[in-house]
Amino acid sequence: MRDQQQATVPLSKPDAAAIRKLRQSRERKVTHRFVVEGVRAVSEALIAGVGLHRAVVSPRLESVEGGPELKEALFKRGVPLSEVTDRQLRGLSDTESPQGVVVVGAEPTIPLARLDAARGVLALDGVQDPGNVGTLIRSAHAFGCGGVVALEGTADPWGAKAVRSSAGSLFHLPTTRATNHDFLTWIGHQKPDLRLLAAVQGAEPPQPEVGPWVLIIGSEGRGVGPDLLAATDGVVSIPMPGGSESLNAAVAGSLLLHQLSTLTPLPSTQTGMQ
Repeated sequence: MRDQQQATVPLSKPDAAAIRKLRQSRERKVTHRFVVEGVRAVSEALIAGVGLHRAVVSPRLESVEGGPELKEALFKRGVPLSEVTDRQLRGLSDTESPQGVVVVGAEPTIPLARLDAARGVLALDGVQDPGNVGTLIRSAHAFGCGGVVALEGTADPWGAKAVRSSAGSLFHLPTTRATNHDFLTWIGHQKPDLRLLAAVQGAEPPQPEVGPWVLIIGSEGRGVGPDLLAATDGVVSIPMPGGSESLNAAVAGSLLLHQLSTLTPLPSTQTGMQ
């Protein structure tokens, strides 16, 4: 076992300030770094091979299930590790009750061309709630999609709440940001084999697709934007015989992904961040 005392590095005030600054989306986009918190999320990042710049741990980690093992795994991976007090770690955390570990990861650069359209792709148009974004990424991973695209107006997938809500799926599923223009250009290059679908309230339920598809989920308030809607090959919806006016974006998107993956079986290939 590695001498942990020799392996730790001090956490300076500028280092701590840099971690806190990563709460801002603009800072994450400039530095291509993001923050991962909690034993499960950090463990999934390690499994997926996400590049980790540094880890900060506190005594709290020793009492959390899987915490000591995670700390040892970080040492074995050679991640620079700083030990601080529980109070100091709370100052770095985005949660009310942190589990004693905060890690800075490298956001992968994933071009649209890397998404596996043959397995179905999820596009998010103006989904502003980061919890919904993370949940939809988790659902896309569960149902075997080949990637997720965060379009204009969508909450940053690499923000702390979205990362937590994805429950580690973000690290195993190619996820990228794109402008609407670049997205539609990419869609054009996939034609005529690919069908672009949009979730629209009151439309018909999904039908079996002949080939691969991309599903656009819009915001609850506005739905899918007109420029994207005009480019679609069809619209789909969830039947709601109970009379509710609508479902939130995460629920509706998850149900539609399940239906599409059931109606149009796709290859089940595991993906990770390289």
